[in-house]
Parts: sequence; C-alpha cells; structure tokens
Amino acid sequence: MAVRGDKNNGKRLTDLAVRNAEPRDKPYRLFDGEGLYLEVSTTGSKLWRLKYRFDGKEKRLALGAYPAVSLREARLRTRRRAAPRSGQRAPTFEEVAREWIERHLSRRAASYRRGVVLRLENDVFPRIGQRPVDQVTAPEILEVLRAIEARGALESAHRVRQNIGQVLRYAVATGRALQDPTPALRGALPPHRPRHMPAPADPEAVGAILRMLDAFRGSATVQAALRLLPYLFVRPGELRTMRWEDIHWD
Repeated sequence: MAVRGDKNNGKRLTDLAVRNAEPRDKPYRLFDGEGLYLEVSTTGSKLWRLKYRFDGKEKRLALGAYPAVSLREARLRTRRRAAPRSGQRAPTFEEVAREWIERHLSRRAASYRRGVVLRLENDVFPRIGQRPVDQVTAPEILEVLRAIEARGALESAHRVRQNIGQVLRYAVATGRALQDPTPALRGALPPHRPRHMPAPADPEAVGAILRMLDAFRGSATVQAALRLLPYLFVRPGELRTMRWEDIHWD
C-alpha cells in the first residue's frame, strides 16, 4: 500500500480547526497530509478517512469518527497502516493468529481453545500461515475451506472460516491489515445442516440405553458419570465441571 499525500500548501490540521469545522451545504474535506483527511457531512458528523493506492488503484479506509478518534489518534492509525510498507516486515498470518489466541482465548475453556488451535495448526497455518497477514485474499481462504470440505468436514470448514475472520479482524483493529476478506465468502460453502437426533420415546429403547450404561466397565470416574447422567439431565461438559455445591439434594 502506498499512502498518498495531498497538496495542502504544507499546512497540517490543528485540534482547533477540527473542532470548529462547521457543516456546509455540501460535504467537504479537510486534509492533514499522508492521505489523511477529515470528511465533514451536511449534518455535522466528522469522519476520519485515509486515501491510499493499492495495486495502482485509489482506495479509501475509514479510521473512525471525531471526537471519539482525535486528530492525534487518527495520525497514529495512519502511521501504523503505513509502517509495514516503509521497510518493516509485515507480520505473518500465523504470528497474528498466535497473538490473537493469547489475548482473546486465554480465559476461554481449555477445550474450546484447544479446538481452535488444532483447527488453525492442522488446516490453516500449513497453507496461509506464512503469508503476510495484510496480503491474505478471499480466494486463498476459500482454497483452505474447500480442502476441509473435500474430506467431509463441512462443519469444521465453517468454523475455520469464522476463526480466520476473527484473526483478520484483529489484524485490522491493530493496524496490521486493511480489511477482512471473509465476508466475501458468505455462500461459498454449502450450509451446514446439523442432524436432529430426537430423544428416544420408546420405553424399551430407553431401557436398552440404561442397560448399556450400567454394563460399562471402564474407569470408575467414567462409570460414575454415565450413571449420573440419566438422573441429572445435563451436558457432559456440565457434569465434568460440576461441584458438590451445584447439587440440590432435596
């Protein structure tokens, strides 16, 4: 990305000029330099935007609304987005993903975190892990998803798409990427339709299940869990993390 400079007679915006910008009959722009400008609407709203060129085409990026985003913060966001193109190595998708995992999944259940990490390590990192995070494209992501779909794991493909989008949105928020291309992939995969598994209503079927549970001869912990389930009607995860104080003995 090349940040485009605008002729502004060498002048930069000031906090006072931004604060005092009044609405006019038509929207107008106040340029600050390095492609950054303030767009003032006819209603008085003020939006920071960054004008730049990518692959020879002019593009614009929203940086937030004033006063929530100050002039100083808008300049910082502009510099963060320009830094990887001015000699610094852009971080890879895997590097940003590892950082996102540490920051956003550290308080999630260990089983959930492990599932996300395994999906990324097994299906994503081998294909796009070493790509600069700001260069990951929708077709590349689709190739990852279709490889998962091809082995019959459609539900996993949808979850991987969600995880990739979470990583890329984090990259955008932290100034390492300009956009998350995953919304363009909506509809690219067949919808996942989970199978409905109704509870058995036939007393004989229920009895057969109870006899199977009673006949289990694995570890004592699992035996106890299987025998408690028909009494408590909770999910396996809830049973596994249950405490004595969770049980109402009456």
